[in-house]
Amino acid sequence: NEVLLYIAFISFVVFTIIQTIISFTVAHSAAMQADCAAMAVDAATYGLNLWAERKKKKDISMDDGTEGGLIRTHRSILLLEFYTPALSIIVLVSLTCFVTSESL
Repeated sequence: NEVLLYIAFISFVVFTIIQTIISFTVAHSAAMQADCAAMAVDAATYGLNLWAERKKKKDISMDDGTEGGLIRTHRSILLLEFYTPALSIIVLVSLTCFVTSESL
């Protein structure tokens, strides 16, 4: 799971950097620049998901087996799995609204 997230994260970061450079220096396209921003959000989301996976693995390995430890671990995992995609959706919707309003 982590290996695939590393691959996705690195490929998105590299492609975003290349596309951003081209969009600002060669293409001068607002649509391409907006796509770069959306790809940057995707790359950040992959990075956050990678961090969440590593944190989940660490929290599970540190679980002391008590009921309180298990609840804390489960709550931590639930929060990580909810907040990362929720943040991504909020930022992407905001970005879409901004780009749409700028193009009108």
